[in-house]
Amino acid sequence: MVLGLNRNRKKPVALVPTSEEKLALYDTMFAYSGTYTVKSDRVIHHLDMSWNEAWTGTEQVRFCKIEGDILTYTSAPAKNPLDGSEVVHTVKFERAT
Repeated sequence: MVLGLNRNRKKPVALVPTSEEKLALYDTMFAYSGTYTVKSDRVIHHLDMSWNEAWTGTEQVRFCKIEGDILTYTSAPAKNPLDGSEVVHTVKFERAT
């Protein structure tokens, strides 16, 4: 499962968000889940559900590189699902000591 959230998300005023608050929450996140296949330099996610049904049933490839205590996880060039621009997403994880 993958969940990506914008660090500047605004909390709704009440438990049940207004229509505008729901749209803002949707526009500041992405999520998907499914099985995955690990290759020597990549992970292939086989999506069985997603926050955006356009992704459900697709494969999402993420390239992996380990240097010391840093794992770099990079997407293939693709359309950003939030605004349609061409992007490459990169996430870095550092091993906790």
